[in-house]
Amino acid sequence: MRFSDAVKEWLTYLRTQRKGSPWTQRSYQSDMTHVLRRIPKDRCDQITEEFLQDCLVAWSEAGAAAASLSRRQSAIKSFCKWGHLKKKLWTANPSLGLETIRRPDRIPQPFDGRQAEQIMALELRPVESMTRALLAYTGIRVATLTSITVGQIAFDAEGAKIRVLTKGGRYQVIEANRALTEQLNAYLFMRSLGPQDFLLSNPHGKPYDTHTIWRWTTSWGRQIEPPIERCHPHKFRHEYATRLLELTKDVRLVQEALGHRNIQSTMGYTRVAQSRLRAAVEGLSYGPTTSGTEH
Repeated sequence: MRFSDAVKEWLTYLRTQRKGSPWTQRSYQSDMTHVLRRIPKDRCDQITEEFLQDCLVAWSEAGAAAASLSRRQSAIKSFCKWGHLKKKLWTANPSLGLETIRRPDRIPQPFDGRQAEQIMALELRPVESMTRALLAYTGIRVATLTSITVGQIAFDAEGAKIRVLTKGGRYQVIEANRALTEQLNAYLFMRSLGPQDFLLSNPHGKPYDTHTIWRWTTSWGRQIEPPIERCHPHKFRHEYATRLLELTKDVRLVQEALGHRNIQSTMGYTRVAQSRLRAAVEGLSYGPTTSGTEH
């Protein structure tokens, strides 16, 4: 069987049977493209443990980050497990002998100082302003953001609610605050979109992709002072979670808001909040003081 055909069938299986999220689908498709580029012939019998190990080594030597290598390995293992058990492509799973690559612990990187306030004050065209509000007020992942349709948004007396399919194929209802609810109402009124239309779509009805959102956020970061070198969409998620934790002091609530399956994924924000607290304490000042006098 051709390797490229097997990958297409596997991706269909993930989408239809495993209900994989759009984020997972796109990431895994990209990861398997890297494998396809290195395979001698487009055949599944070329996939061996030695070949897969050589791929990981080559990617590492080419400068791929540990997080990227870990995700590519996860994609490879998922594909090989499916190919072995479901399609009988190999007598043994060729990925079983691969040593697991651990993702490094990364501390979230929210905005510094008043960067977030400066970005929120920028004059933007409506679709970018709507994108900025969704990133800032929900902490949503960019892949999930670009797949939202109007039909996923409901309004009630409390405000707007957005039902999304998150990373890992789980559904989550995102609560919109008053500011976001008002902006959603105004945006939908202006655009006259139907239930099946993508919320963030171009004049032709096509959804803006993740690369476009990255380009927008990068531009926003360069318009403030001092400019932000890497103002990526996920930075808004880090800022949202950090502010929510500072406001509520409730890690479980932040876990629920972010849609994290494992609370360990949320714990990194406690370190950021503590760091901000230390910086605030260091900045306390009561003006000139004396050391006191002896009586």
